Amino acid sequence: MNSMRIFAFVGLVVFLYYCLYYLYFGFLHPMPGLGDSWDYHIPISQTILQGTFLSPVQVKLPQWYYPGSAEAINGILIFLGIPLTISNLLAVFCLFFICWKLGGVFKLSFYESLFFASTIVTLNVFVRWYNAVSVDVWLVNFFLLGIILFERPKESLRYVLFLGFILGMLIGTKLSGWYYLVMLSLIYGKSLLALMSFKKIIIFMIPFSIFGLFWYLRNLLLFANPFYPIAFLSLPMKMYFPIKISTIIVSSPKFFCDALIAEYKVWVVVIPLAIFTSIRPIFSHTRVSSQMIKLLLLITFSFGVFLLSPSEFQAEVVVSSLRYSYPAFILMILLTFIVAKHYHKLEMLSILSIASMIMVTSFLYYPKLVFIYGSLSLFVVFLLDKYQRTLERIFA
Repeated sequence: MNSMRIFAFVGLVVFLYYCLYYLYFGFLHPMPGLGDSWDYHIPISQTILQGTFLSPVQVKLPQWYYPGSAEAINGILIFLGIPLTISNLLAVFCLFFICWKLGGVFKLSFYESLFFASTIVTLNVFVRWYNAVSVDVWLVNFFLLGIILFERPKESLRYVLFLGFILGMLIGTKLSGWYYLVMLSLIYGKSLLALMSFKKIIIFMIPFSIFGLFWYLRNLLLFANPFYPIAFLSLPMKMYFPIKISTIIVSSPKFFCDALIAEYKVWVVVIPLAIFTSIRPIFSHTRVSSQMIKLLLLITFSFGVFLLSPSEFQAEVVVSSLRYSYPAFILMILLTFIVAKHYHKLEMLSILSIASMIMVTSFLYYPKLVFIYGSLSLFVVFLLDKYQRTLERIFA
């Protein structure tokens, strides 16, 4: 058994434990905690279920007019009677498979991609939100799916339809989705336009409009500002965020670094080394693949969006604001894996990653889970071995 296969199994088993633990914990504690969940995430889902989303009644906060496409997923959970405390767990479970596919798209092997996916979903910055209700994980899911689709273009109508849905969900999940849509359009626009015809544009626009543009048209008709309640030009607005992540970094760098290390741990040191190593060939006029250039551009723009994200000078808010870093840091960690593989340092990186996986807050002890967890882990590893070739075709 080669080393990456062992690391992949270890990472997968750790992730399975987190999933099982938080699934059990979520059913034991089905009511989300106070905060954004009850302030606007759940109310938006309820307006969708009640059919009042066109013009919500008894609006208590302007955030109720945020886009609600991902909130519709929470609405489905409410309708089915499933605890909302497993909402983000579902999103992270999807993120695992998306990252597994993303690694294959960027030339990582089957087990390297699997370990990369396990590394991402076991980061403390994700684990702390497993039992919360938010849309940030869904946002990065649709962003990464957009990258995968653009990296693997097809001329079929089904591809165009699915692309329209994914990009519609990207802007329909959160206002910041527009930043990522513009980013993808600039980096992949040329190859996308080559596939487009009048018929394909119509097919693309149907899901893109239903799941994305709809919310902005609603706000335009209600408030003459498609991005309401956020400030846009001189249009009517209710919310303005003067303090950005960049403000925190400049004025209180130690304060920010403490939060960053708490969430990303060893990756705070490893990532800069990988970025420096990857951009050095560009300045030495060494040929760099177009895919790597695109990845570096995606990282640069995503990190820029993170710096422009809102925050406050409270420790808990700064830590919470690091969820805006998901797109940038996932891509940076992907770059780190690619660079480590190129320089034959992937085993060393994997050891650091395993250390990061287990450096989390101590869990409560649930004896009943031990037998289930052990059996499930063995069964999943057995399935992984048995259907490896099939999975390789899916995630390559």
